[in-house]
Amino acid sequence: KLVFEKRAGCDILSTRSLMATALARMQATPGDRRAVRDIAASFQYNLSRGIATLAIRAAERDGLQNIAISGGVAINHAIRETIRDEVVNAGLTCIINADYPPGDGCVSYGQCVYAGKLLAQRK
Repeated sequence: KLVFEKRAGCDILSTRSLMATALARMQATPGDRRAVRDIAASFQYNLSRGIATLAIRAAERDGLQNIAISGGVAINHAIRETIRDEVVNAGLTCIINADYPPGDGCVSYGQCVYAGKLLAQRK
């Protein structure tokens, strides 16, 4: 079960509940390597669903149709695809940049674009 909290007017995904569930499952299956893989996959899946839920809520609140996935977490195929599936199933468009890497390279590129925009505004 995903748990969301409100802090300073912002919706927050409680990773504490995800960690508690994972820990309880680990303690119930000590030494079971297959269980470890299943627990890790379940944690990633639910974390992804939580991230997607927050993005979908924000898009719906602001009247947006597009949600972009970028950053280091987008390197993880399972996380990226779960977020994409949740966004598409909500009737929204998911954008993943095909021209730039999802990790630090794309962040650096975005910083350069923004810096260029600021410099152009000064002239």
